[in-house]
Amino acid sequence: MSSSKPDPRFEPEAYIYVDGGSSGNPGPSGIAFVVVSPLQKVICAHSKYIGQATNNIAEYTALYYALRRAISLGLKSVIVRSDAELVVKQLNGQYKVKSQRLLPIHLACKKAIRAFDRFKLEFIPRSENARADKMVRRVIKSHLSKKSDSQAEQGTSSAG
Repeated sequence: MSSSKPDPRFEPEAYIYVDGGSSGNPGPSGIAFVVVSPLQKVICAHSKYIGQATNNIAEYTALYYALRRAISLGLKSVIVRSDAELVVKQLNGQYKVKSQRLLPIHLACKKAIRAFDRFKLEFIPRSENARADKMVRRVIKSHLSKKSDSQAEQGTSSAG
């Protein structure tokens, strides 16, 4: 039943929208991903503050976390969508990985990808990745506001 040539238009078990970002480059960074069914029903969504990182590290980290989650859900056939053109082109073999800082996370993503029977990574415009993008911005903003609240409390407590 299986064809020797993979069908580039396969219907996956899930679509995964990933995003990573930093406030500054490097700067405070966050990641997010949303796993949805083919009918666009949310299966799971996750966002996390990851500390100081470059935007590219955050994008790769988001992808890695999303892949690990998809594996833990038992998914075998996924299409991942990202607005990170560099990450997509590097993992699809169109660009070489020149940065030694990106190489370990790049290799970790490639290894995780091998766990899937069918896998496709697609570049999408940011406008089509709005949910994950909003989650990233929210987690970074939350961290920055907690940090400024903490600094404000320290400033008032030492003024006594």
